[in-house]
Amino acid sequence: SLLGTVPLGGLTDRYGPQRVWAIGLVLNAALFATYPFVGGFAGFLAVVVALAAADAATGVARQVYSINALAPAERVTAMAYQRSSLNIGFGLGAVISGLVLAVDTIEAYRGMVWTIAAVSLVTALFVRRLPRLPQVTRPVEPMGRLAVLRDRPFMTVSLLSGLLTAHGVLYLTVMPLWILTHTDAPRAVIAALVLLNTVLIVLLQVRVSRGADTAAGAARASRR
Repeated sequence: SLLGTVPLGGLTDRYGPQRVWAIGLVLNAALFATYPFVGGFAGFLAVVVALAAADAATGVARQVYSINALAPAERVTAMAYQRSSLNIGFGLGAVISGLVLAVDTIEAYRGMVWTIAAVSLVTALFVRRLPRLPQVTRPVEPMGRLAVLRDRPFMTVSLLSGLLTAHGVLYLTVMPLWILTHTDAPRAVIAALVLLNTVLIVLLQVRVSRGADTAAGAARASRR
């Protein structure tokens, strides 16, 4: 994801965010659907790496489309609502995952994988139906595209913020694996944890984003 974000962002500039977003979702569906056929570590690694690239392209394109589609005065609030709705999806996924863990059969796991692949395809269809936006081109500064790397305070905050996002991996991946393999807690506890995280984000995301529509306000929100 780290290596692919910048060049894949270039694809978004060249072909438009809507097209790259939709194609990324189709690739995501196709790759996800191959999981049940992977029989070893090498194949698993190949799918994971390819999915990371598809997710990076999809994430950049979605962000660019959202920014271009929204008026500047509405972006912060609208994207806060967008994140809340995203987490409603996480909550539904947690409920489905909890049911699959309770059933605990290979057929249930395969069915969940193919269901996710199908949902990704449906999402791609919805993305294609979104309004087409005019291609936005911005002049490149004379200092070049990498000028941001010279802004040391900004890069430092970005690095530290990136480290802090590890909580998502710990909460949604490491902790569930630990519960499954090192405790005798019911498997449904994993779904309950994800659901709790989802509910808190849905309830608080819009509230905590208020006032973050300026650079100073965003800095205050980040400190909090």
